[in-house]
Amino acid sequence: MKKTFALTALALALAACTVNQDDAATVLPSEPEAQTAVTIDEDASSAPEKREVAGKGAGKLQPKSMMADSSHPVAAQRLAPSIHPQGHYRHRLPDYHLPPQGDRERYEGTADNPVKRVVDDPLSTFSIDVDAASFTVARRYLNEGRLPPVDAIRTEEIINALAYQPLAGLNKARPVGVETRIFSAPWNTATRLLQVRLNAWEPQATELPDSNYVFLIDVSGSMQGEDRIGLLKRAFAVMLGKLKPTDTVALVTYASGSRTVLEPTKASEKQVIQQALAALTAGGSTHASDGIQRAYRLAEQVLIKGGNNRVILATDGDVNVGLQGDALVDLIETKRDAGIYLTVLGVGRGNYMDAQLEPLANKGDGNYYYLDGFKEAQRVLVNGLKGTAYTVAKDVKLQVEFNPAVVAEYRLIGYNNRQLQHADFNNDAKGAGDIGAGHSVTALYEITLANSGFRFIDDRRYGATRLAHGNTSELALVKLRYKSPEGGNSVRRDHVVYSRELAEVRQANAAVVAAGFAEKLRGSSYVKGMDWAGLQSLLGALDLSRENHTDLKEMVEMAAVLAATNG
Repeated sequence: MKKTFALTALALALAACTVNQDDAATVLPSEPEAQTAVTIDEDASSAPEKREVAGKGAGKLQPKSMMADSSHPVAAQRLAPSIHPQGHYRHRLPDYHLPPQGDRERYEGTADNPVKRVVDDPLSTFSIDVDAASFTVARRYLNEGRLPPVDAIRTEEIINALAYQPLAGLNKARPVGVETRIFSAPWNTATRLLQVRLNAWEPQATELPDSNYVFLIDVSGSMQGEDRIGLLKRAFAVMLGKLKPTDTVALVTYASGSRTVLEPTKASEKQVIQQALAALTAGGSTHASDGIQRAYRLAEQVLIKGGNNRVILATDGDVNVGLQGDALVDLIETKRDAGIYLTVLGVGRGNYMDAQLEPLANKGDGNYYYLDGFKEAQRVLVNGLKGTAYTVAKDVKLQVEFNPAVVAEYRLIGYNNRQLQHADFNNDAKGAGDIGAGHSVTALYEITLANSGFRFIDDRRYGATRLAHGNTSELALVKLRYKSPEGGNSVRRDHVVYSRELAEVRQANAAVVAAGFAEKLRGSSYVKGMDWAGLQSLLGALDLSRENHTDLKEMVEMAAVLAATNG
């Protein structure tokens, strides 16, 4: 069943970009002077008036967003619980710094996954997520001296932004491995944490298929500046050095109209591509254009069967690319099913529309990143190009079945908007997230043991509290299902978590630290037993030689100071 994605006229109006043709992004000193026009095609036809999307999808996926501007009644939230749009109470952090005047960033709110009794529902089913945008958004806010908005934090993205030790024995025939561990919960001495980690095979460069990239770049007025269009030009120019000579690159821009700046060109023609990038300038209002349709048409022209075909959308968040609502979702899903994926890169601040961008990447089975500077752009597009661009397993789903004889309760930490119906696990027609070369995906469950005196939910007065069978040797069964990048029938792999692992309960590792940090930022009531000093005491679990671990340490330390100041 297709899900819908409605974008309101209000969000678009607030995101509208001002016209400014005079300001151009700085050209790299190493780039040639861009004096020769390289435009192949242009459509400057006037755009239809923006309007609220109506029809079958209107309102279904409407962002329940927090507007992070100076009119938001932050002071009224001090020490008070908020009522989530889905009806759940969630305690917010005590007061965060007011953002700058005019800041209209939007983040879609999600409710924490509830605690479930195993006797009522022993299955947990969800789609994996390898995005890392939330980590970078949080880092940017903290570097600005502000705690990030609660709804900007997706716990799984904070966890999965960290690099972990690769699993051994992976190859093309077995591209995804599973590892489980059990930890003590640093915020609750009565519970345990079950870690389920997936790791993807990372092929050698010679084993990678050819790539077909179409860069779809927002060049409207709001994209002016070195942290936006300037950053993208530098990042894409450096990315060229990592491409194979046989890869192809095309370039489409959109603002008041869309145009093909560069037809599909072999990556070996670096000077031609660099000239096209160097010539980009930002200016103009963002009206509806056929930008995304144009990008997909170019990708189809040189479609590589069995290769990596990908549109990379780069914007500050005003996703006004011609189609809206159901029509946009339909296009992205249709092209995804035809083998053209959509990766989304967000840039900029003050007008950032995370609530619009994250669902688009989900629909396109691509990655979603936020670039807060050149270092992050290099990590995503250069150092991490394999994981960003090359899918090794698609439609990856996890289903964990808990044994009620051993586990009484569980809650999945994060993946709040990635839940699937249990029947979806065996349904190959139901899509899910993809995992790129070398990527790790970690899920943490907080569990209550059956023989524990602690319960989140009271035992029932009437009815059994535990199934009457003698199998206490197994704690859970982890079921993994995925397809090859070429599609076809899915493969299922099972992994048993044995109860004997409870005798080897470990102290916190990096994933646990990241989860605690994210849940503290979200103001989750489940971690109220751990203060910021307690979280800081766990920082020794980080491996500062690994990617983003040092950043996480610094982020925890900054957040602790800001939380104390706001308290």
